[in-house]
Amino acid sequence: MALSMFLTATVVLQPDLNFENFDNFESPQNIKEFMNMVNATYDAVRVQERIVLEDGSHVVVADILLDDNNPEHKNVDALRVIGTLDVENSVHSAFRLILPSELSKRNIDSSKWKVDCSYIQPNTCYHICTETVFYCDAINFSRDNEANVLSLGLGGGIMDCFLHYYFPKINITVVEISAQMVYVAYKWFNFEQDNCHHLVIADGAEFVKQQALKGVQYDAIILDACYSESTHKILCPTESFLEERTIQQLSKLVSDKGIIVINAAPGTITASEESELLLESFSKFFQYCNTRNATGENEVVYCMHRPPVLQKHIDLLSVMRVPV
Repeated sequence: MALSMFLTATVVLQPDLNFENFDNFESPQNIKEFMNMVNATYDAVRVQERIVLEDGSHVVVADILLDDNNPEHKNVDALRVIGTLDVENSVHSAFRLILPSELSKRNIDSSKWKVDCSYIQPNTCYHICTETVFYCDAINFSRDNEANVLSLGLGGGIMDCFLHYYFPKINITVVEISAQMVYVAYKWFNFEQDNCHHLVIADGAEFVKQQALKGVQYDAIILDACYSESTHKILCPTESFLEERTIQQLSKLVSDKGIIVINAAPGTITASEESELLLESFSKFFQYCNTRNATGENEVVYCMHRPPVLQKHIDLLSVMRVPV
């Protein structure tokens, strides 16, 4: 997803408050005043940590204050993102931050704020990928769903986090190759494991191979493994998942009524060229493949072993309008 959409949406706050007496100002009267105070202390974009990944690429964790007048960010005052320094205008994850219940000077340190798993930004690749999981006949759009889902690539874990929040009975296994990225997810994005949310630190392609040999199957696979460097012709998915043998093994992991959903982001080639390549490669092993558009450069490719019986009209965002 493009980081620029966040940077251009950041609020250039013109505080109504007089910060000459900032030390004596303890209790803002509303969210706007509170966010003005945060901005005056840390700026609209606050880099929390810089991390070097195992492959030598760099990412940053940053908190971003948003303009509450921007229609693209309704009900979002601040985001926490994993930005990639080596790929212009790109992020690995973007979570809404939960503001502290007490809006006061002692709570302005955004590093202590928690991310919100109950929210996903509309029309982004995260939203479209997560929604597309329910396009197959194997997974019902119900909180009682007990499907098995494999997520290849963690980032901050926004899609897994959202699924686990609203569909707690879905059994999710996340595979991430980078221990550094796992560290980021735990420290900055409140990643947690439980009986239905598991994490494996391993090479995703090798994990796929071993699971295929065991005959394991999943109702849905989310392929969200991405590079953090701009030199690749395709940023998402990574090259190891584009090998014909790996695609064949992925097809074996998808159940008869299941689905694989791929977050596709181009590097040095165009989005249309990547889409054509992915459709051609995956159609060799899946009977039905299609695409969906997301904001920015990303596109979502999804494949099944057979066309869906009925064309589903899933509105993932509807779950955010119903109390959990």
